[in-house]
Amino acid sequence: MKTFMISPADKPEAATLYYWCVFVGSLLVAIWSSYIDPVINPDGVKYVLATRYFLDGDIDNGLAAYKWPFYSLSIALVSIISRLPAELSALVFDAVMRGLAGIAFINLTYKFGATRVQLTLAVAAYLFYPGLNEVQSMIIRDFAYIACFLWMVVFFVQQISNPTRFNFMGFVLMGMFATAYRIEGLVYLVSLLVLYLVWGTVNKLSRKVGISLVVIVLPVMVYGVLMWIYDGNVGNAMTILGNMVSLMEEDLESFITAMQPGFLQDLLHRISVLVLIVMPIAKLLFNLLEVITIGYVMVLLAGWLVRPLLQGSQVTNTLMIRVWKWVIAINLVVLTGFVLIRQIVTDRYPLTFALMLIMFV
Repeated sequence: MKTFMISPADKPEAATLYYWCVFVGSLLVAIWSSYIDPVINPDGVKYVLATRYFLDGDIDNGLAAYKWPFYSLSIALVSIISRLPAELSALVFDAVMRGLAGIAFINLTYKFGATRVQLTLAVAAYLFYPGLNEVQSMIIRDFAYIACFLWMVVFFVQQISNPTRFNFMGFVLMGMFATAYRIEGLVYLVSLLVLYLVWGTVNKLSRKVGISLVVIVLPVMVYGVLMWIYDGNVGNAMTILGNMVSLMEEDLESFITAMQPGFLQDLLHRISVLVLIVMPIAKLLFNLLEVITIGYVMVLLAGWLVRPLLQGSQVTNTLMIRVWKWVIAINLVVLTGFVLIRQIVTDRYPLTFALMLIMFV
């Protein structure tokens, strides 16, 4: 049977229809989600309140309402341009960001050498993905962050395969925007930048200068972020981390003590340190499965077993596999760090990881 391959090399305009479909579809999903669930979420109240302060020119109270201000400032800009109230502007902004993230998602799928049928399925997989749809009615930073993250990956792929100033600036700019919405964007930006400087097409002088700048600037940026988050007292970060570890130990000890005396209780006492390490990782894996959803996991596993999707011979652009592995590895490091440091994983944290996986659905 003849297949119609859309190659990035010959007909890039062929994907335009799919871009429009995923963008318009995202807007329709957002409208429907807001209609069936019009109640604003608790975090959304903080963002909207901060936006209203910013619109009134009250910067201090805006920062007091929510310290990481870029999302609220973005909503305020939409409100100024559209003349819509803050809450509605937030919903509009999230819907547009969902659409732009969808275009990046299809763009990456297209760069893997997808056929027309596969691009159609990619649009459907994105629009009907429960992990996004169940939070679509919320006012959250994640849609803007995901859009910037995916476009950062798009420009990174383009820079790796076709180094230009435009692609490099697009990669850095999208990474900076992603960081402005969520701090973990900085981890991706710096990690991918280092990978590019080490393995990318870079002359020796640029490589040395680039790596030197990263080594010098990164500690300063991290210190500045910690100062911002912990109100000028970086020592609070270590104190909070120590308190979290102590709380974990107390919870585990209470659980073991409440068990019936016997072999299992004695075993848990002996391996309690190992259990403390494994528990957050197990929580992370369970949360990942929950966010990706069982249906998508089953399709992924079936595809992997029946026709392995990560074999180079089945991907038009084999470089994509390397980049995909890099992004997945960084994602796992970020998620593991969140679990170990904050001891929580919400359904929104693994969304970028899930989207990079369901690209193969």
